[in-house]
Amino acid sequence: MLKSVFCLVAAFAATATASMGVCYDTYDFKNIDKHFTALSSRFQTVRTFQTYIYSDTRNVIDAASDHGLGIYAGVWIRDGMDFNKEIKAVIDGYHRHPNTVKAVFVGNEDLENGWNAQRVIEKITAARSALKAAGVNVRIGTVQTDGGWLNNPGLADVCDIMGVNIYSFFGGTLEGRWSAMVSKFGANKLMMTETGWPFGGGNYGNNVASYTNAVNYFHQVQNWMAAGNGGENVMYFMYHDNSGKWPEYEKHFGLADANGNWKFDFSGSATNPTSAPSSNPTPAPSSNPTSAPNPAPAPSSNPSPTYAPSPSSRAPGGKCGGPEWNTDYPGNDMFNFAMAGDFGSLLNKCCSKCQSTSGCAGYAIYNSRCYIKSAMQGRKTGANGVTAVKLA
Repeated sequence: MLKSVFCLVAAFAATATASMGVCYDTYDFKNIDKHFTALSSRFQTVRTFQTYIYSDTRNVIDAASDHGLGIYAGVWIRDGMDFNKEIKAVIDGYHRHPNTVKAVFVGNEDLENGWNAQRVIEKITAARSALKAAGVNVRIGTVQTDGGWLNNPGLADVCDIMGVNIYSFFGGTLEGRWSAMVSKFGANKLMMTETGWPFGGGNYGNNVASYTNAVNYFHQVQNWMAAGNGGENVMYFMYHDNSGKWPEYEKHFGLADANGNWKFDFSGSATNPTSAPSSNPTPAPSSNPTSAPNPAPAPSSNPSPTYAPSPSSRAPGGKCGGPEWNTDYPGNDMFNFAMAGDFGSLLNKCCSKCQSTSGCAGYAIYNSRCYIKSAMQGRKTGANGVTAVKLA
């Protein structure tokens, strides 16, 4: 995944023996306090891939402390980020809030982005030296894909903690790929730092990006985590959608929309994870892979709905299709009304109203208002915060 990411850890009542995290993209870091206020109601600990947020007086460690969150502080080492400013931010934040910092991760998926293991080792060594000289006494490691670790096992020797990114959406299974890591390195230093499933944006092989499959996968990970897997914390990708990412499915991993509204209630029973594949599978990379050998089947199918040719003659009823995030169909509004609740309940309320309204072809949700539409024409993407759904 991309660089400016925070991962926040949640402790769920139904899984008291385990904790889960969610990644937070800093593209909107000026609203970090607004977001952390919302997140602190569900999450306990923040993991960042970047600590410096363009201020010498306040960084993500300060923000985490202000909202009662522990932090796995990240140091970004690619794409022109100033390494020294990242290190200084960690040092300053630690000195102001020493009990807030859990560990420091240097880099993220660098081995999948043109770096070799030696370059990553050099950055980890430099960070360790600088932090030790400044009196910062924390665990230090890095985050790479499972394939990156398995192909470069020597990297583990310089790490106190090993962050692992695994996406079943791109191939294999979470269980099988994690088991391969445990078989190679043992479980003591391993920590699951990213996993998730997109709510839309296109499929990957046989794996279907959809609302239903994303929610189902989230609950599967909860079950897997509650069984004692994933290390000290499991980090789920991600908090809110980012329309600036690519390919299209990368824009739709958020558990909340671009405005920070949750897409569903985290409670509810989960289905059991799929069985693990044979031992030592070839791990698929977690971003932009060239292939996905033996992709796991999606939790459920997502067939394309058939739409009635004449919305104006539509009788009440029909089935609401999958949400189209950051998408609008301007005009043709029949009426609108305000709603309250998490985003899953907003979808249900708007869907019910559309189904009971003669001539409704679909609806759009924006700022917790439902817009019932007589036609869904003139599709407009990039409409931040707007979610559209067609009625089949």
